[in-house]
Formats: sequence, structure tokens, C-alpha cells
Amino acid sequence: MPIKGSQSLRETEKDPIGFSIPKPLNARLDALVERANEAGESTTRTELVAALLLDATDSGPSLSKLVRRYRSATADDAVIAGEDEARFLDPPPARPGPRSRKPA
Repeated sequence: MPIKGSQSLRETEKDPIGFSIPKPLNARLDALVERANEAGESTTRTELVAALLLDATDSGPSLSKLVRRYRSATADDAVIAGEDEARFLDPPPARPGPRSRKPA
């Protein structure tokens, strides 16, 4: 069934995607969700990734630059200023199941 262009994006049918990201970026995603929630949102990792995708440029050269930056980045680049770097560089093993929305 076609999706109406005027339909709320959040309410359209979902496609599950499965991918792996480096552990420091996984920890960064959790920290970014916490920051959004501390700013008054009640969001999730899925919603934040969707929001970042929606806001991403569609310029090929700009996307190419982002990919090259990622490819040359170090684990230190994932650390958020003011956070304990061990959270990103020595993260505890992930527990199965959904993550809590509350800060760790």
C-alpha cells in the first residue's frame, strides 16, 4: 500500500534494519539519547538514528566526506567532551534486551 506524502513519518510502516557499529559509537549513541532526554525529550536510540538520517545531507560529495572522516577516525573521536572516556573506550558488555531510557 502506498504511503501518503502527508502522513506522519513516525506513523508509517517500519522496516527493521540490522547492522553493527563500533563499540565506542554504540556508547556514543546511548550518550546522545541521554542528552536528548535530559533536554526534555523522551526518545530512543531508534528514534534518534531516524532523526539523524532525516537531517542528513543528500549531497553525494558531503556524504563522501563524512564516510572518509569515519574511515580515518580513531576511537577517541567517539568520546563526548565532559563524559568519562572509559564509557566509550572500555564499555561494559551489552545486556540483552531493550536499553533503559534512564541514564546509566
